[in-house]
Amino acid sequence: MSGSDVGPVEAGPWPEALDARVLDPPRVHGYDLEEDVCASYRFTDAVYLAVTGELPGETESRLFDLACHFAAVMSAGDAAPHTASLARLCAAGDNAVVASAAVVLADEARAIVDAHGPLLAWLGGDGGGPAPEGFTEGAGGAAVIAAALARRGLEARGVDEGLTREAALLATLFASGVRTPEGLVAVLTWARLPFAAAEAFAVRPKAFAKYPMRVPPFAYEGEPR
Repeated sequence: MSGSDVGPVEAGPWPEALDARVLDPPRVHGYDLEEDVCASYRFTDAVYLAVTGELPGETESRLFDLACHFAAVMSAGDAAPHTASLARLCAAGDNAVVASAAVVLADEARAIVDAHGPLLAWLGGDGGGPAPEGFTEGAGGAAVIAAALARRGLEARGVDEGLTREAALLATLFASGVRTPEGLVAVLTWARLPFAAAEAFAVRPKAFAKYPMRVPPFAYEGEPR
């Protein structure tokens, strides 16, 4: 290589090995997955470990598990399963179907977390007072989550105060110990991905006659020639 071909990448004093900050098989954050974690914890606890850096206590584990169940609820018409189903309909490969669902889910999760920034700040604060405006809707939205928490003897701040469903879901994750934006995005994406993929893989490739092409009704309109 001539001197003119040497740039900052070639000339830089770069490390010669990749640092393992979290993953050092079979360890995650220093915990042995194959021996210690597998023997005494559920898989959702291992996910919690990956996201937070620590294994959960019993209460945190139950809150996290419950939140993941409620996070997974979606319809076939939601963006991620619909996008993945269209990919499957067009005979995309299995990897492309899953990847399309994952990308949409991650974008949705990021949007949800960003939109709930004031709520997360309130949940992390030491003061009292009601939840910030815009995150409550009376008794309806979070009722099913509040009931599930009550049946299990669990609590999450704000859930019984009329939060919206999304706000209650984030409040439950927050109560479990998942509190960073990146952690919340990761959990919401992970919890929903198998269910979006399941809807997509139920679609038969190239079965266009089974797809509702005109729902809602529309008409193509163009400029006169």
